[in-house]
Amino acid sequence: AAYDLHEADTVRDTHPDNAKLIKKGWHVDWAVAQPDYAAEYPEKLAMAVFVKGEIAVLALKGTNPGSMSDVHLDASSIVGGVPPCGPLLLAAAKVQEYQANGKSVMVTGHSLGGYMAEVVATNCQISGVGFCAPGSGWHAGKAHAGFQNVNFQHDLAGNVGAGVFEHPQWSVYRSEERRVGKECRSRW
Repeated sequence: AAYDLHEADTVRDTHPDNAKLIKKGWHVDWAVAQPDYAAEYPEKLAMAVFVKGEIAVLALKGTNPGSMSDVHLDASSIVGGVPPCGPLLLAAAKVQEYQANGKSVMVTGHSLGGYMAEVVATNCQISGVGFCAPGSGWHAGKAHAGFQNVNFQHDLAGNVGAGVFEHPQWSVYRSEERRVGKECRSRW
């Protein structure tokens, strides 16, 4: 649902994935859209906080190939090694804010969002899961038993720089995939 922040200022109730979350009792409590492009390193990565009861999940948007800001973040941080300070500081401030309000905070993301979820989780020592993401290398903090990476064995983008951009904890690798329409989904 956080991918809706590519086209909108917030995650819309009408977004199909968000509509499913709403039916299960979740709501978007806070969101920030990402700029289309920034000449300097982007200070923001699109993210939203979904809340249900005492749980807050910080969802970080992954790469949208149509977003030059996303492509810039990928090239700068994942390939070029520039620390993602702006997005990390914003995410860490939100984690602290929700924890101060008594919420148990988790983090998640896919692709670029999964990379950032690992950076946030290992630096803030919170739980969560990242999907199809390259390792955060030296941008990561200490391994955290509550955070897990899930990648496909043959995911070229998620496994880019394997051995260089390492994950601080062991990853779970799925070897099987099945194609459903234009999307690729794993057999869970």
